[in-house]
Amino acid sequence: MTTFIVVLVLILVLGGVVGGWVLHRYWHEERERELGAREALLEERWQTLEQSQRIHLAFWRARNLMRDEAIKAQRDKFGDIT
Repeated sequence: MTTFIVVLVLILVLGGVVGGWVLHRYWHEERERELGAREALLEERWQTLEQSQRIHLAFWRARNLMRDEAIKAQRDKFGDIT
């Protein structure tokens, strides 16, 4: 009977250790998946921000170029009054 209890306790301990290891691996893989998804989302947002900044910069360059051309045309028309 004592042998049966010892074997039963050993099986329970071994089952707990194996079960804990399996749960740990599962949790670790889930965490890696979540981090990968979060990293992909942040990368997408970063690319969107960079594209937005490029568009914004192109707009201001075009605006400044048009302003400079208008000033040049006005100076050509009326002369430099400064």
